[in-house]
Amino acid sequence: MVVLVAAMAAMTAAPAAASDTGLLAQWNLDEGSGQVAHDSGPFGLDAVLGLTGQPDPADPEWIAGASGSGLRFDGTSSVRLPDSQRLTPQHLTVEAVARADRSPGTHRYLVSRGGTGCVSASYGLYSGPTGGLAFYVFDGTRFVLSPAARRRDVWDGEWHRFTGIFDGATLRLLVDGREVGEPMAAPLHIDYGSTRAEGLLGQYAGDCALGFTGDIDSVRILAENPESAPGAPQPPGLPAAAPGTTLPAGPPDGRTAPDSGTTPATTPPASKSPCTVRLSRRTIVAGRRTVVRARLTNAPGRRKLTLSARRGRARQAVTTARLSRSGEARLVFKRPRAGRLTIHVIGRSGCAAAQLHVSK
Repeated sequence: MVVLVAAMAAMTAAPAAASDTGLLAQWNLDEGSGQVAHDSGPFGLDAVLGLTGQPDPADPEWIAGASGSGLRFDGTSSVRLPDSQRLTPQHLTVEAVARADRSPGTHRYLVSRGGTGCVSASYGLYSGPTGGLAFYVFDGTRFVLSPAARRRDVWDGEWHRFTGIFDGATLRLLVDGREVGEPMAAPLHIDYGSTRAEGLLGQYAGDCALGFTGDIDSVRILAENPESAPGAPQPPGLPAAAPGTTLPAGPPDGRTAPDSGTTPATTPPASKSPCTVRLSRRTIVAGRRTVVRARLTNAPGRRKLTLSARRGRARQAVTTARLSRSGEARLVFKRPRAGRLTIHVIGRSGCAAAQLHVSK
């Protein structure tokens, strides 16, 4: 354990220049308090706790970390990463130091960039379909998963360093520097154009609530694979709970995706993107009149459809708006109460709803 903590401290130390390491961003989470998680990388991509710039129910809790402080996520909390083209490389490494004393469940996100409804992020480091740990990238029609780490190797109450690597041809997953299973072939181009332009720590950045329950000490994103020193001995690998695989685009919670435990498939036929509601903002303030622009994608005959913002299990309607021929609508909230609203499509089944948070 002493060796592991020392390794964590070395990893969260001040990085070298981006030209030397390919570093894009590094959030050490050493602030210990406040709403900002500062980026110690070369581009100053500071992140914000919760859904607003002020304290709100989605803020994770500051705790003592593996080195300095860290954040505790409860499944509903998140940290918002900046909308920056720096975080959209075609080759990348995503690392997170995290712990949990049990599996957070299946398809629970430590890091996600972008999101298309309830389909997929552009890339994600998450618990995957086994409840252990996996890394994936998405090309707009299919996503490729790395081999999945076993639950007992990652969720044992100890701090671990998780590393997902995509070099344009293969996907790899490492736990504390030990490679999980065999590299997965992934000859694809990451799609950033059709996904939402934001990233999150501790949550999926699309329209499904797939939050992580556990602690995160630090996260960093690089535009290349940090290689080991030449001739350095490689630690023994770890067995995989499931091999890498290629799946057609489907909900990130795996509800309609094929069994990821099957033999890795060749590229499947492209699947049609679902009908999805996209909002101009995901958070508004209670008691203030606010207009939220909405757009419905992949739904012909949109002028006959209506959007309805509803609250709670009773699905009480708060406001409605008719879609134009172009699939756009203006949702007017006069004096909304704090809480979470769901934006439904009325007149067509099978459309993914959107979530809107009303902060105090």
